[in-house]
Amino acid sequence: MQIHEFQAKNLLKEIGIEVAPFQVIASLEELAPALKILGEGPFLMKPQIHGPRPGLIGQNREECASIIQSLLGASYEDQIAHRILITTSRSVEKEEKLVWTLEKSPEHPLALILDKFFVDHDLTRMELHLGTIEERVHLIEAFLFADDKALYRQPVLISCFDSSQMSAKALYAAHYGFSYTEYEGRIGCLFSGNGAGQKIQQLTEKLGGSISATVDLRGIESREVLEGALKLLSKNSRSILVSLFPEIMNMEVWACWLLASLEGIKTPIIVRLLGEKKDLAKALLAKYPRIYAIDDAEEAVRTAIIKAGLL
Repeated sequence: MQIHEFQAKNLLKEIGIEVAPFQVIASLEELAPALKILGEGPFLMKPQIHGPRPGLIGQNREECASIIQSLLGASYEDQIAHRILITTSRSVEKEEKLVWTLEKSPEHPLALILDKFFVDHDLTRMELHLGTIEERVHLIEAFLFADDKALYRQPVLISCFDSSQMSAKALYAAHYGFSYTEYEGRIGCLFSGNGAGQKIQQLTEKLGGSISATVDLRGIESREVLEGALKLLSKNSRSILVSLFPEIMNMEVWACWLLASLEGIKTPIIVRLLGEKKDLAKALLAKYPRIYAIDDAEEAVRTAIIKAGLL
């Protein structure tokens, strides 16, 4: 889950990070008081949306008012800007971009406190833009991404959730607890674990296929979740390729769930069966003409490509 930039800055201020002064407004009437607090311009205005944020500069109150009118309520790739962050556009003497991920953290004098912040908030990625202004280091931009599976212990981050920044399909996925990403191809991919997903996607592209959407079950095991994932993938896929870690699920149980989830789904489903009781699972699935149970990864991907009409 991503939170807004102004929310990220407020959280970082709480641990002592010096943040460049900013104000957040939700209406044109709030502009004048905000500019009065910030002082002299020029002013940088950024719509608070998840994703690229086109910032615009206004030299004075009149220019800012015109910009705010154009930004508030505007849609950026289906994301609506309900708030605008305003900060002074000051001369920056030195700039640095720092990125934290689950695999690494950068070397920096602030790393110790920020490493702890990263872990304490169950973040998966943190991007910080630091700038030296009048010989003091300030936080200029901040982007935080949290682990959805750990939100149950992050009430502050849950309070920052903004459903208006999510598409209907993303909200549907969030309801079931899996991760959904949409592309422009023809093959839907269902897997559990990012590593497995990357391998399947790479093999699909290598063999001439194209991905329409991916669902990462993240180890969630239930018939309801599987049914929700298949229904979502079937909406814009010509075929669905399923590949799950063998240690996560009993294949016979999973096959029963799959068969119970097929109502209304006419999309061909190619299933890689690699786990406990896979032979029993294959016997169950063999009776259904729209399901293709295949062990070999390359053969499974090629079948999905053929059923999608790409070969």
